[in-house]
Amino acid sequence: MRSALGAFREQECGICLIEKECWTSSHLERPAVEGRKRIAEVMQRSELFLGLGDHYLLRIAKLPSCRLEYYNAGDAICRQGEYAKNLFVVNTGEILLTMDIPQGSGEGPTGAVVDKVLSGGIFGWSALVYPYILTLSCISVDQSSVLAVNGAELRQFMSEHPVVCREIMQGLLRVVALRLRDAYHLIVHQQVASAQSS
Repeated sequence: MRSALGAFREQECGICLIEKECWTSSHLERPAVEGRKRIAEVMQRSELFLGLGDHYLLRIAKLPSCRLEYYNAGDAICRQGEYAKNLFVVNTGEILLTMDIPQGSGEGPTGAVVDKVLSGGIFGWSALVYPYILTLSCISVDQSSVLAVNGAELRQFMSEHPVVCREIMQGLLRVVALRLRDAYHLIVHQQVASAQSS
């Protein structure tokens, strides 16, 4: 399903670094205290967690599923139509968001690039919103590291902490609004280009 190169082996301090070239197919063990602080720093740069203080960020970083994952260029992190298990925050690298568009005459669908997500950006937000089905595929452009947190676990935490829920949902609304605006501009641009070439 996914060719992800899961998270790396931990260093003594619990922080994994891309520069150490420790790409493996195994997932990272539960991070040590320093690793949790690093995860909280990734969240601090995220458009989704803007309104949360350090106290809440560290508590989210302590969720059992919260971890850094690492991917190579071309790796499919998640695919359109799949169950959205995790929410992701880009730490390093670039992630393309693509939509499968059906082709005529019996050909398979083609993946049209809808947007790209850079450091601090999120993807897989469908893990927070019923029916929890991915609307886009997410492909790593280059070597990238992303923070992953289980959607059900984060939703449970949000239900126990209304302040967190409010801030995350406001952040999610900002993300969705910007993505819709970007998609609108992309469609208009493509239609204008198509009309000019005709």
